[in-house]
Amino acid sequence: MPRRQSGRIPLYSLPKARVSSIRNLGARNFLLTLRSPEQARLIQPGQFVMVKCAEEEGRIKPGDTLVESTSGNTGLGLAMTAAVKGYKCVFTMPDKMSKEKVDMLKAYGAEVVITRTDLDHDHPDSYVQVAKRIARETPGGFYTDQYYNMANPEAHYLTTGPEIWEKTEGQIDCLVGGIGTGGTMSGAGRYVKEQAAKVGREVRVVCPDPEGSIYRDMFYRGEHDEPSIYRVEGIGHDFMVGTLDFSVIDDVRNVSDRDSFLTARRLGSIPRDLVHPLHTQVTRLSHAHMVNVFAGPWERDSTATGVHALQELEQVTVRG
Repeated sequence: MPRRQSGRIPLYSLPKARVSSIRNLGARNFLLTLRSPEQARLIQPGQFVMVKCAEEEGRIKPGDTLVESTSGNTGLGLAMTAAVKGYKCVFTMPDKMSKEKVDMLKAYGAEVVITRTDLDHDHPDSYVQVAKRIARETPGGFYTDQYYNMANPEAHYLTTGPEIWEKTEGQIDCLVGGIGTGGTMSGAGRYVKEQAAKVGREVRVVCPDPEGSIYRDMFYRGEHDEPSIYRVEGIGHDFMVGTLDFSVIDDVRNVSDRDSFLTARRLGSIPRDLVHPLHTQVTRLSHAHMVNVFAGPWERDSTATGVHALQELEQVTVRG
């Protein structure tokens, strides 16, 4: 099956002194993949391929309206796709999300509807239910349904996974990333595990989950305590989704808001001259290598590289 990289994003080697707090994952070298304007994958493959599949199935056409409930990341990918392909788009977002995300969505021409964070998933005014209602009531409306659209993890199996495997030259030992829809980690994780098995190796997939989310409980117990509000954006949930494949994941670990924000600030403080592209480092790596999928900043100059990523993704063939 043809596969194309979604953007040829470099991995970066982090200074060991900056990652001592996660040493217990067993890795000696920490490699970071950033989704940022300097690289060409600004659209996550899942969003583009969801639209592409719907087009091929005749469910949507240019001029229709894409509707999604989003914490911002999926919405940004869909908004860029819509801008290039000629769709309108409406997104619902919980009110805890950053103003920057809202402004960026609007900059791509999207309409943004803000809902309350503290509402249960099934409440008629939650961001998920409001999005479904808007799609039903809008002529030409189409709910992309990121939480149950299997083109999401499949796209990462075909793009993100191969890219990570290639960039690490198959030396990856641990893939770490948050799970919202679970599409990235389920798809990319499945690919790198399959490739490792072919050469007699193992790759661990480890996912942080905010305190208050249900994923860790569901992973280990198959049931969950009452979910609670947390401030970290874009990962975790108060309901189970169809795009998350727990069979790919080896460990889910709770993380607090405090630790998440402090670690993000610590990473942001690393001087550029201490962070090296992997292509200059790979021959010197030894012992265990951990790749962390980390969502980088979204800047106002991202349009050109986003269009380039769309052109690359047009070549992706999704398995039927």
